[in-house]
Amino acid sequence: MSDYNLAVLLSYGAVLSVAVFVSVFSVIALGLFIANARAAALLFFVVILCFVNPSYGYLVAPEFDVYTKG
Repeated sequence: MSDYNLAVLLSYGAVLSVAVFVSVFSVIALGLFIANARAAALLFFVVILCFVNPSYGYLVAPEFDVYTKG
């Protein structure tokens, strides 16, 4: 392996491995959600419950709020 190829692999290897991992995970998750629609609906429901108006009852509102992001 030449020095140039090794330098490219060392500088872009982490980024490429993360991109490959995310794409493989997305394909697997899509397949699981298509096969089991209840799991997808439950995950969606949990996300909605966690992020809809999380500042209710707090004296100081949290920084992240879905409605302030636009």
